[in-house]
Amino acid sequence: MFSTTIFTNLDECRTECEIADDSSVVAVVYEERDGWRVNRLRSISEGAGQAFNTTIDEVKERLSHYINRFGRTFPMD
Repeated sequence: MFSTTIFTNLDECRTECEIADDSSVVAVVYEERDGWRVNRLRSISEGAGQAFNTTIDEVKERLSHYINRFGRTFPMD
């Protein structure tokens, strides 16, 4: 129901993922130092809530493997 595209946000120096439905991007997911962010860009179709939440969980798992996912302010340990 949803497609995902992982990309690098050059302005914020972090890895993000767009979640889209058939018509356009619905949300952008990324992780910051204090936790995950889901920026919803528009509403989803009625009845798609569970599929959307599942997609968010899958995206977080995929992004968690990227070293540069936190952005430029994350300290190097």
